[in-house]
Amino acid sequence: MPVLSSLHCPTLPSLLLTLLLGFTGASHELFQVQQAEMTQTVSTGDTVTLSCRVPDSFPKGPVLWFKGTGPHRELIYNFKGGIFPRVKEIGRTTKAGNTDFSIHIREISLADAGTYYCVKFKEGQPDLEFQSGPGTEVFVTRTSSHIAPGAPERHLMTMRGTKLRKNLL
Repeated sequence: MPVLSSLHCPTLPSLLLTLLLGFTGASHELFQVQQAEMTQTVSTGDTVTLSCRVPDSFPKGPVLWFKGTGPHRELIYNFKGGIFPRVKEIGRTTKAGNTDFSIHIREISLADAGTYYCVKFKEGQPDLEFQSGPGTEVFVTRTSSHIAPGAPERHLMTMRGTKLRKNLL
């Protein structure tokens, strides 16, 4: 009869720990709200695309887009409904298993500069914030209209949050 004492047999808790530690590396990003772009620069009048992917393994609940953080953040889009005339969803959010919650915002103005967050909520009474994406900072630029076309200098106006910067290009 073979003797098993010469074989090392790990205990169940150590196997589980090894397995869990293995999943915290590369697969960790699969369990996060993902916003592909950290920053985007867009000109006034144009359309900006804000991307967002939410894992289908997350709890049931809505996804909303906000500009800014904290109690005074501004609701930009709610996939459950509402009136958002300049915003259009890209993904097919009514389709079961959808993970794409990207949006287009058209007719961009200087006031649209800021950081936008895709936020997943957990369904409840009321819904509770579950996880936010890292945010996409949007810079809005426009060329000054008082400089003649073809002139060697252009002025670039950039609004970041509530501060307006003027740079000579």
